[in-house]
Amino acid sequence: MTNNKEQTRDEKELTQHDVMVLFRDVVDKLLKTNIHPKDITFSMAFVAAELGFLSAEDKQDVYTVITDSVLQASENVEGILKETEMIASAEDGVESNSQTMH
Repeated sequence: MTNNKEQTRDEKELTQHDVMVLFRDVVDKLLKTNIHPKDITFSMAFVAAELGFLSAEDKQDVYTVITDSVLQASENVEGILKETEMIASAEDGVESNSQTMH
């Protein structure tokens, strides 16, 4: 027989994506209180590394996880910037075409 609390906890387990959404919400709130992005970045990296070193059996894994996450974040931001540039370029093209038609 399983404990209902354990079953409920398993059903509501957060995914990595869910955790990232929660952290982004926290970052947004911190930015709205005028905390400098560099301070937020340092603090989050520090806490992540600290958690890793406290919980990892092989401390070398902490470096790998942090490095991999930084690389993925860089690629994600690069994709966002390219998408933003494409949208801006398309909007400029539409604006240019509408001015030509007048």
